[in-house]
Amino acid sequence: MQRVVLACVATSVGLFCLYQVAVYLLSAQQQPRGDNDHQRQNASAAAGSTGGRTTGLENGVHEDTPSADVKAGMLLPNLTASDSSTFQHSRRHDFILCGNIVDKLGSAIQGLKAFLILAYELQQRGWRVRVNVPALGTAEFDHKPLWAREGTPIGSLLDVTALQTLLDTDASIDANFSRRQLSCWQGGRDVFIHQSVFIESAQLQKTRVPHRWPDLGLNKTWFDRLFDNLGALASSSYDQPIRVYWDMQNLSPAQCATFVFNSTARKVTGHMLLRPSGTEDDCAFVFVRQIVRQNKVMYLHTFPQTPTAKQRQEHQQALQCVDCFDVPVPLAAVGPALGKLLKSLNIKCAAFYVKTLGLDEQDFLQSIMQAARSAGVPFNATRIHKIPCKFCMAANTQIMQRAARAPLLISEFGTSWSDLPASNLLASGESVAYLYSGARKKPTRVQGHQKVDVRVHLADCKDGMLFRGQCIRAHDPVEGLLASC
Repeated sequence: MQRVVLACVATSVGLFCLYQVAVYLLSAQQQPRGDNDHQRQNASAAAGSTGGRTTGLENGVHEDTPSADVKAGMLLPNLTASDSSTFQHSRRHDFILCGNIVDKLGSAIQGLKAFLILAYELQQRGWRVRVNVPALGTAEFDHKPLWAREGTPIGSLLDVTALQTLLDTDASIDANFSRRQLSCWQGGRDVFIHQSVFIESAQLQKTRVPHRWPDLGLNKTWFDRLFDNLGALASSSYDQPIRVYWDMQNLSPAQCATFVFNSTARKVTGHMLLRPSGTEDDCAFVFVRQIVRQNKVMYLHTFPQTPTAKQRQEHQQALQCVDCFDVPVPLAAVGPALGKLLKSLNIKCAAFYVKTLGLDEQDFLQSIMQAARSAGVPFNATRIHKIPCKFCMAANTQIMQRAARAPLLISEFGTSWSDLPASNLLASGESVAYLYSGARKKPTRVQGHQKVDVRVHLADCKDGMLFRGQCIRAHDPVEGLLASC
């Protein structure tokens, strides 16, 4: 080094060389030493960890590049204009995830499940993910996002300690407006995802990513590219946790995560445990959405048909419900079907939760019991009443918790409301059944009960995932369901 200095002094540019040496020595002293959890690898190591696959970053964005599987600790070349080859992150989390799931209770739970699936998939790629558990709305028909008011805490519905064994979750802020605002969107979100992806951080907008940010998509490629791009953002020199806000409402493709990541969906569902209710019955719990005054009818969904060999060959979903429809069924036809099921399971009574009852309560109960008695399968029927709170979300959550404590849950087929309590019951060894119509074509009018085919399906879905009563198993093709998510 002394020779280099003397040589520089002897030249006409000696002062400039001395300045360069001083900068070199100073940078060497400041170079971090040792390993730590946040050390980013150099560009050549990152290229090697992708198995030689092109990231698409060397020549800018490449839309059709296969997923580069960008994972934590991987430094992609030329991510930003700055030199980040020696950059170390001091942040505790790479991502903070927030979301909006406000909807009717059954739909909100589906949105929550998809949100948790995405968080788990991001975590499985090696990133440190903090999950701010979204809140439910305050009322059943309240669709306004919760960035301007309070909500119903998820912790009042679910046992959040079970979720915390799967994800780094914070359920304490889900219904607290001021804390949620501070954590999720005060000062602006970094990334907003709905039907498109919006990068709202000016610094992150300069980051090169392996793919064009995808628009609406319903397949695994869409999610792989999204995760690759988010990984590129986390590998940049941005030293704060990246706040990603997911809007799970209004046909967001993110809800399709339930079908795209089927095995993860089953794992997440297994950790979504309803809190125990204070009521435990010996009676079956029967969920009915609506009883219509005229002709005393309820509407039952038809059951999906088993596909033909040709349909299976074309990779259509094993249970197709594209052509399913509702059939008006007189109560006189429902009573015997329920009575036969209860008798086979040695259950003497049934408690009905009817969301909208269009006739007198006693008239409804007597109609059901009289029909069962006439068929030789009598049982006692009562009605479950919510706490006095019209369209109140908290009242509905208490009823759902009660459903998960019953020895038998009977639900209309085709509703998402019963999916979570049914999953909890099946996991604990209890029985779940679905009422449906065996009709093959849609009737033009209400039929007499002698001609109505009311059937009961006992669910067997311990190795699958329930979606509106359908059992989706790990290897079932899901193309036929993606259109409904």
